[in-house]
Amino acid sequence: LKDRFDAIFASTRYSKALEAITKIQKDQRAEIKVLETEEKNLSGLKEMARTKKLNLEGKQQEKEDCNDVVKKAEKELKELKEIISKCEGVIQDTSDIESKKADYNKDLLNLKDRLEP
Repeated sequence: LKDRFDAIFASTRYSKALEAITKIQKDQRAEIKVLETEEKNLSGLKEMARTKKLNLEGKQQEKEDCNDVVKKAEKELKELKEIISKCEGVIQDTSDIESKKADYNKDLLNLKDRLEP
């Protein structure tokens, strides 16, 4: 009788152990599915981050190129301002010379008028 009870209890323990193992396997499969989904999401985010990083690097290069163009334009503008300043000086000198020429012409006419009888 004792052997019979031990056999019944042993099979019950075996059944319970199988149920526990089955439940653990089911839970682990569900967890694996969740982790796989999470991995896909993270892979997508990683790819998006990589793309954005490359895009940022490209934009930074464009910014540096634009800064170089601006510096070059500022240098050319400075040179042009210097040329304009020199031209304005030449124009002022020319104006002064024309004014003196007009004064000399008046003086010359006055002298001619004095010399003619």
